[in-house]
Amino acid sequence: MHPSHARALLGLAMVEMKRRHFRQARSWIEAVLDRDPAHAAASAALQRLQTEEEVLLVVGRSRSLRSSGDLEQARRKVQRAMTTFGEHPDLLVEGALVSAGLEARAQAFEMLRRALFLEPDNQAALNLLAVFHLESPCPGATDFEQAERWLRKALDLRSDNTVTLGNLGRLELARNRPAEAAAWYRQVLAVAPDSPRALEGLGEAAFRQGRLDQARQWLEKAWWADDKDRPRLLTALARVCTASGDTAAARQHLRSALELAPDDVRVMTSLAYVALLENELDEAERRLDAARQKRPDDERVLHLLGRVAQARGDYAAARRHYAETLSFHPASVRSLLGLAWTAYEDRNLSEALHWFDQVIQLDPGNQHALTGTGVVKARMGEYDEAQECYRASLQASLHPPALWHWFRVATLEGNVQQLSWFLDAAASTGGAAELGAEVSAWKERVARSTRVHKEGGDVRAFLAEIARSLPLRYRATVPEPFPA
Repeated sequence: MHPSHARALLGLAMVEMKRRHFRQARSWIEAVLDRDPAHAAASAALQRLQTEEEVLLVVGRSRSLRSSGDLEQARRKVQRAMTTFGEHPDLLVEGALVSAGLEARAQAFEMLRRALFLEPDNQAALNLLAVFHLESPCPGATDFEQAERWLRKALDLRSDNTVTLGNLGRLELARNRPAEAAAWYRQVLAVAPDSPRALEGLGEAAFRQGRLDQARQWLEKAWWADDKDRPRLLTALARVCTASGDTAAARQHLRSALELAPDDVRVMTSLAYVALLENELDEAERRLDAARQKRPDDERVLHLLGRVAQARGDYAAARRHYAETLSFHPASVRSLLGLAWTAYEDRNLSEALHWFDQVIQLDPGNQHALTGTGVVKARMGEYDEAQECYRASLQASLHPPALWHWFRVATLEGNVQQLSWFLDAAASTGGAAELGAEVSAWKERVARSTRVHKEGGDVRAFLAEIARSLPLRYRATVPEPFPA
């Protein structure tokens, strides 16, 4: 065989090996060895291929152990393989996943950096580094920017990688930009039309835009496409039902999920939340106690215990639960907001402002904190500042609680003109136009508010009527404890 022909075949083998297409790689190598059994480069390539195949087997076994929850055994398997094969990029990526599961984030980061040093275009490592930045205990602009850099690099290497495209959608959701997220998820569907994660992502994006019927449709499609993690999808469907006020359907979805996964803390916590919404505080506390026995430091469980105490009017107990949550999770925005609203209900407005400010320092632009600050300012009689807070909260998206509180303050003042102008501007922009029905409904309420004032009607009775007619999401003061 001519040397150039052999080099070309071995080059094709290396390409297929990099793509993890080992059978095709072996056929190219064997084509060279059939002509020249003593070909040194081909023999070395075959030995490397055998190593790659053995590493793949180890990674597969480790994944099985991870999925069954045996992280320690998975860690030992990866360590033994690294002793045999050295710091192979695939072993380092798998080791990072195991370390992350064992809460050893620093070690996981170091393994991924080593994997990229050995193989700079390793897409799995690039995607995992981005995900780790998104899952940072204290997400901020720097983390989002770093995650985007990793993902853009992965996208440059392969523009149709569905994992990368899906993670870019996840990044935009983390930034609270649902329209942009939906665009990435649609690109995933263009490559893999039945991708459950993309369908679920489109459901989440629709949910954040207030399009609950569409969110339900996407999630139902994801449920039919995915038979591996149906409890999570049922929980997501329950969340949509809860937001639309159908707590009975939410309970039904969650009970079905609990039948599939009796020990799933996410489902148990979500059932407790639905019970809390229906003011069934004893049931909520019972479910939370059961969940806490399985996961004593779970952020959602501890936070909801504070919410239950707050609902009972036991503000001292609520503060203790929120403080305990923060001792385990110092960046728990939910619990900082819980402390703020507890202080507000306890008529300590300066303390409430302090906690809302803590949230804004941790997460600038947090819509719940800006809306809460506006509520406190309105209680203090500072209506202009309150309306500015609501306007700031609505900059990223039409945040339902901010719309309601702005409307309430504007109606009490008898000046809904600024809100009317804002709604006109929102209706003319692309992102908000997707909420056309929502904007139209608020325009109608603004018109009714104007008529009530002109006719000398009972303003507070009018506001009480509007409040009763609004879906639950307009009264949400804290991000939902449903799992993401």
